[in-house]
Amino acid sequence: MKNKRRRKSPDRAGAVSYVPDRNERFVLRKCAVYLDHLLETYLLADRETIKLLAWVMGPKMNDLGQILLKRMGMKEKQKYETDIEEDILDPEEAPDSICRILRQSGKKRTRLFITDLREVLERRYKALAYAGRSDTEKKLDVLVKMFCLSKQEKFLSSFSISFRPGNKEKTISWIISAARIFQAGAI
Repeated sequence: MKNKRRRKSPDRAGAVSYVPDRNERFVLRKCAVYLDHLLETYLLADRETIKLLAWVMGPKMNDLGQILLKRMGMKEKQKYETDIEEDILDPEEAPDSICRILRQSGKKRTRLFITDLREVLERRYKALAYAGRSDTEKKLDVLVKMFCLSKQEKFLSSFSISFRPGNKEKTISWIISAARIFQAGAI
């Protein structure tokens, strides 16, 4: 039998256009609020926070890459520009790249980056607006009425909706983030 060479098909994946539904928008907006509270209280730029940020921002991560580049000098820009362009849209690589760059940049640049990041996060929150109420919101309201939950219990319930079963690492990091928010008295 002859060995036939298979012609490689061109990668046509490119950028995928994705429009989240109401339930996804509700969860993304809640996570954006939690992140904003967390970043307001703690100037965190650790891997878990940036990973959650990458999920919330989705294709808008390019904005964060541009913010990072804007804050750099010419030498640093040349050094990191290709890393940012290659990794910024990959949710697994972006947190590592951003954290590495911020660690090497110093506290002042990290603080400025987080200030700018909060502005981008606010724009993303507004862009995720939707008309009406999502099914998730309706179910949460039923849960609150059924068990007479307080404001903090409702917050924790809405926070737990964002969990994805089977992803233990993300669940643990989000629980830690919720605890930090509660400690800070942000709600």
